[in-house]
Amino acid sequence: MEIDPAQYDNHIEGGLYDDVIRQLMVLLKGMSLGDATYKDDFICESDINMGNFAYKCRDNGAEYETVLVGEILPRPYGTKFNVIGNHFLGTANTPNIIDDRTCVKGVFTLGQPTQATEMMYITFGNQIATLDDIIQSDMEELKRQNKDVNIKEWTAHAGIDQTGLPEYILMNTEQFDKFRIIRATRPP
Repeated sequence: MEIDPAQYDNHIEGGLYDDVIRQLMVLLKGMSLGDATYKDDFICESDINMGNFAYKCRDNGAEYETVLVGEILPRPYGTKFNVIGNHFLGTANTPNIIDDRTCVKGVFTLGQPTQATEMMYITFGNQIATLDDIIQSDMEELKRQNKDVNIKEWTAHAGIDQTGLPEYILMNTEQFDKFRIIRATRPP
């Protein structure tokens, strides 16, 4: 594989990745997931009656929003950004048809950026560690309550080896309608 020198310059020290890291460093503490600490910068609040939960800023109680960095990986890694074909969920008595016009959520799989600098590598690893802290905390809480619940994880391992820290971050979008997205991107 040949390396494009101009493109390579964007990845080495002082290039594009270092610019991104500098921008993350000027954000308030905890705004970047790579700089946040679960239970110090944000917490999980549950609505016991509804069974819902939300992540809130520890300082002001506002909904926690964060900045993630990573490379969006292709479909074989789990990225899904549209409805393809027709699908049937449910039972014969209660059918739930999913077709090309159904609103769905997209999934982006984020991986470590290609040819990452040391600081970009560390920042991506810190994001994985923060998400893993949340998962481990949830599992400990469920054990304390003697509950057996399958936790949907925000991270994934490559291949069948599930030991060690995961390599990917799974990120869900808000609901979208494929038909409206196509219409919005095509000129009239």
